[in-house]
Amino acid sequence: MEAPDTGVDELTGAEDLVRRLLDVARTRTDTDMTWVSRFRADRMELVLVSGSLGTAPVEEGWSSPYVDSYCARVLDGRIGNVVSDTLADPETCGLDATVGLGIRSYVGVPVKAPNGAVTGMLCAVSARPRTIDDREQEFLQMLADTASDLLRDVPIVGDDRRRIRDRVGRVINHGLLRTVFQPIVDLEHSRVVGFEALSRFPGEPARPDQWFADAIAVGLGVALEVHAARTAIEAMPELPEGTYLSVNLSPTALMSIDLDELMPEDPTRLVIELTEHARVGDYQELRTAVQRLRAAGVRIAVDDAGAGFASFRHILELGPDIVKVDLSISQGIADDPARQALVGGMAELAHQSGATLVAEGVEDPRDLDRLSILGVSVFQGYLFGRPSPLPVSDRLALSSLRPPTGRTKWPSEPVIETRFESAIMSSAVPTAIVELDGTLRSVNQHFAAFLRRSVADVEALTFQDLTHPDDLETDLCHLRQCLADQRDSYRITKRYLDPSGQPMPADLIVTVVRDRSRRPLYFISHVLPL
Repeated sequence: MEAPDTGVDELTGAEDLVRRLLDVARTRTDTDMTWVSRFRADRMELVLVSGSLGTAPVEEGWSSPYVDSYCARVLDGRIGNVVSDTLADPETCGLDATVGLGIRSYVGVPVKAPNGAVTGMLCAVSARPRTIDDREQEFLQMLADTASDLLRDVPIVGDDRRRIRDRVGRVINHGLLRTVFQPIVDLEHSRVVGFEALSRFPGEPARPDQWFADAIAVGLGVALEVHAARTAIEAMPELPEGTYLSVNLSPTALMSIDLDELMPEDPTRLVIELTEHARVGDYQELRTAVQRLRAAGVRIAVDDAGAGFASFRHILELGPDIVKVDLSISQGIADDPARQALVGGMAELAHQSGATLVAEGVEDPRDLDRLSILGVSVFQGYLFGRPSPLPVSDRLALSSLRPPTGRTKWPSEPVIETRFESAIMSSAVPTAIVELDGTLRSVNQHFAAFLRRSVADVEALTFQDLTHPDDLETDLCHLRQCLADQRDSYRITKRYLDPSGQPMPADLIVTVVRDRSRRPLYFISHVLPL
């Protein structure tokens, strides 16, 4: 991990330490140039740089319009964190950075302020196409987190400091901030249960997280956070009855203010979301503040869970009522086993601690399907509603959503159903979900292996196709009794058929799954080979 031309004993400050990190990043990723950028107003400025792009005039202090940058496209989801060949991607092939600077490969990870706001990016680029693997990307994110810690105390000075303080001060003193509200949906009960308050600011910078980052940099971070929270809480009486309001506060802000100033008329309708990336020096002090809020009826949420290690410590130290899965985890989860494993673990952690798990940033119905299967039942994202000003509605339009794959309608008991499915897929026993007509909706690998077939082949058949003819009537008799509500389960010995027609004896344990009105939904079959 030794980087060239820089000795540790020569480092004199935070900037020098970050330059060393950039040297390491460039060496580790075998790229031509690495930098840390900062978003200022409507521009992206390179703060610290390592390496070069040939004759391209890219050095510390160089800036370009934010809207024309790779970073803007990463943060709004138009491109991923890694672009192996910028000329082959329609989103990047025509950018000035591609054509003018000659960047052919790019990877960028966010640099964040204590409240989680993205203040810039740590990027590695090359003048040749190059693939960055997951381990290298994780390594860069670790360096970006370290750079965030090192640079967050580097002050903004001179005219910039006065200009930012004046801008933030005007918003606070003249009440120029406005609040929009995004619905939080309980899909199990098909209703809106709450709204997250999100701040919107006048003029540049356009991105709210940049306003909060600027405020922190000039010593007004807590003041702006508290002003945003108070503005949102004042609107609570106008929210639909029976819903809660969720507002964001960093631990620093929570431990710095008189909590009575935030108390609404009905504290039980208030949820405080603790931002994930804030450093906590004294958890005992934070726990004391949290306990005071809880004593008044306020609930606590951990925001952006999964985006970094701090969120898991928040969960373990504070025992929150709500855990919110960061959008960087929930988006794209349908095709990412690693994300699925992470959310599965978070669902189990939330279940064991009695917390509600909420998935943020849900936009794709396929991601919704997978999150549901993993045990999540409460969601927030554009799929359910965009942030909007008052008045807001608590009506949920499920008709606009695509039902999960293979179903003609939403299940009457989504959480019951999806938790069973999740258990099925991980069971060590040959197991299947069987529809009421005998169709095999889902089987695990052990079930398919027992039948000496592939999962796809088994799911294309019915249980009648797989049952020895002499045993079929006994099986059907028990199933009819379950459908008639005469029993909820049964166990028999029966013979299955392998692809050649040879019988394979097994003990079969069947349980019928019902909704709350006792209507049968499907069967769970466990097979114990003899």
